[in-house]
Formats: sequence, structure tokens, C-alpha cells
Amino acid sequence: LQKLLELERRGELPSLAVPVLLDLALLAEAIDLLERLLKDRDLTGIVDFRLAAIGDAAVAWRRNALLEQIHAQASESFRRGYPALMAEVLIGIGKPEEARAEVARAQAKDDLRARQLIRLARAEFRLGEDEAAARTLERIAMARDLDEDAIRALAGLYLSAERTRAGLRAFERLRRERPSPAAEAGWARMAAREGRDSELLDWLQANTVVDRDLLADIVFLSQPGLAPRSALAAAERLYREHPDREA
Repeated sequence: LQKLLELERRGELPSLAVPVLLDLALLAEAIDLLERLLKDRDLTGIVDFRLAAIGDAAVAWRRNALLEQIHAQASESFRRGYPALMAEVLIGIGKPEEARAEVARAQAKDDLRARQLIRLARAEFRLGEDEAAARTLERIAMARDLDEDAIRALAGLYLSAERTRAGLRAFERLRRERPSPAAEAGWARMAAREGRDSELLDWLQANTVVDRDLLADIVFLSQPGLAPRSALAAAERLYREHPDREA
């Protein structure tokens, strides 16, 4: 990696090495490096799946210059294949009406994969199409290709949209039908926000949960007084397992 970075700094990076460095930048969430690599570069030479990952990073980090570059250079085939991502790009550069058209195109497709549906739900929520977004969340929960990353993203969407009652139902079903650590963690967060104190406390006592972020979220989401015994149990475990935590 350091050798590639040194070649890039000297302007001597071979073209065949660019995709490797792009992937490493994406993996490390090195958004500044990603922007530097792509500045003045023709994006049409980047394969679609990699450009989609770049688009996700630009949306997440709100890098307007990169969003503008994607909007200007994305091929027609890429736009057809990733309408929900293009909607997020358009929202990011202040073009909500154009984004609505892309959202409509995405909504008309019945073969969207879980990651594409997550992009669609985010765009719908940002455009104020809350009921459509709620339906998309249900589609995500039923998606066949739902993996751990998508399950975590789904939990985040339910929480950020304050739709944890529906989220709790979805994650109860995921726990039964498609058990996984991400499904368990998502359920715990929903249960905390919905005040399911007894069930959550039993879950904490039955599971040796030590994940710092999950324990902190249970404490936070249980406030004020929604699941006090669970919050106390999570806080005690957080103090015990992570004594070096930030104050």
C-alpha cells in the first residue's frame, strides 16, 4: 500500500494499479485519497460495481465535488442499473426533482437487490416519501440476498426514521427465520427503544454481549426510562468490559 501511495504522490501510478488503490481506499474509508485518485479522471473507465461503491462513499461522506463528477460522467447504462444511487447523488447536489424521477424508476423495478433497496429507502426518506420508504424497508427485510451489512443498514434505517415498532416486528421475524449476529443486535436496539425491558434483560443475561457500540446503544436507546433494567445491565457490562472507554 505504501509503495502504491508513493507512486501516486509522484504521479507515477500505473493505470493497472488504479483499481487496486481505489479498492483499498474504499476499504479503509480514506475518502480524501479516493477524491484525489478520481480528480480529473474519466469515470466511464471504472467498472459499475466499483463506481457504485464510490458513489456510496461520496453520499455517506457528503463529498459534493465527487457527487457532481459522478452525475456528470456516469454512463447511461450505469444510470439505468443504479437509479436509487443516482437519486441519492442528485439529492446530494441539490436536485430533488430529478431525484424523484430516479426514485420512480427504482420503485418500478421488481428485481432490486438488498443494497439497492437500502439506497432507495434512504432517498425516499430524504425526499419526504415516508410511506413509500416504509414499504421499501419491508422489501429489504424480505430480500433473499440480505447479508450482515444490509441487516445492520436496515436496523439503522428503522432507528433513524423512528419506526422501531415496525422494525421490532421485522427483526423478530429475521431472528426466527434468518438468525445472525446482526439480526440479534438489530433486535436488541429495537427492543430498547420500544421499552421491551424484560425480554431485553433476559437476552442480555443469556448472551455474553461485549460489543462496545451495541452496549452503548442499548443504554442510549433505553432512555428516558424505556427499559431501565436493561439499560443498567448494559451500562454495568460496558463499564466492566470497556474500562478505557471515552467519558
